[in-house]
Amino acid sequence: MVFTNQINYLIVGFIVGLILQGIIVASSSRTRLIAAPSERGLHDFDIPTAGGLGFVVPILFFLMLENRGDAELLNGIFWGCFLVAVISLWDDIKELKPILRLLCHAIAVYIVIQGMILPGGTILAVIAAVVLVWHINLYNFMDGIDGIAGAQCLVFCIGIQIIGYPLGGWVGSVLWLLIGSIVAFLVFNWPKAKVFMGDVGSAVLGLLLAIVGIHLWSNGHMPIGTPFILLSAFIFDTTYTLLIRIFTGQRFFLPHRSHLYQRLAEKNGHLWTTLSFVVFGIFWLIPLAWVTSHFADWQYLIASVAISPLLVMSIKYRVGLSA
Repeated sequence: MVFTNQINYLIVGFIVGLILQGIIVASSSRTRLIAAPSERGLHDFDIPTAGGLGFVVPILFFLMLENRGDAELLNGIFWGCFLVAVISLWDDIKELKPILRLLCHAIAVYIVIQGMILPGGTILAVIAAVVLVWHINLYNFMDGIDGIAGAQCLVFCIGIQIIGYPLGGWVGSVLWLLIGSIVAFLVFNWPKAKVFMGDVGSAVLGLLLAIVGIHLWSNGHMPIGTPFILLSAFIFDTTYTLLIRIFTGQRFFLPHRSHLYQRLAEKNGHLWTTLSFVVFGIFWLIPLAWVTSHFADWQYLIASVAISPLLVMSIKYRVGLSA
């Protein structure tokens, strides 16, 4: 019965997602939700954006209506995601100052943290808050080529479902709903993209996926290394690139095209890069995350092994350095 109910979330997410994506694409010119070519992006012409609403809206409705335990946490997640969605959609329509976005992210994370039960008291709560704010922004940084941000979400959701099976409760339902609606989004976003998810999609995904990972760890469902490995491609690429730019004296806060995925996309194209990411996630990250879930004492070593190919590629392609 639980499995059947969760498959229903998958189906509903896919159908609702398809309908919303169609509406977003058809109405983009009237809503001014258009992404123009930029210094950070790798597209050469205007493309409809804010396709993230196709999965953000179903998730927000689910969080608002869900009542199976964890009421305080779900309420916090709803309001946190809602705030991030609003400020990010505003930014998609009219670019906002980074400090305003960051302040809203911090407020949203504070709301979420209030509902979470974390071992370690205040110190761990502060660390978790920093991680959540960073993951919101790094997910946005990594949403720069067709299909990659949606693919990362699928790798995480499917990996967690496989490793944590049977995963019931609100987490299982959210992940199935996300899988369905993200697949619908990728119908429109797969290279060559007809729509982008925009900040409204990438920022909410960054917050929500990190929340799920921290929640599963704090409740003893899996070691922290498991969700970290599943998200490590995005985490490593963004963090490594930022550190290199800081240590080499570059103006790291300016738009750039020196991430690993950007270098690969410029050389091999969007489709090749996104497909390579999917293969890397399915055949490398998910198996290593599974091993971590069974050998928690070795999780940090396994996580180091997981990111080692990314380190080698980053050095080879001079990631973070001026071309």
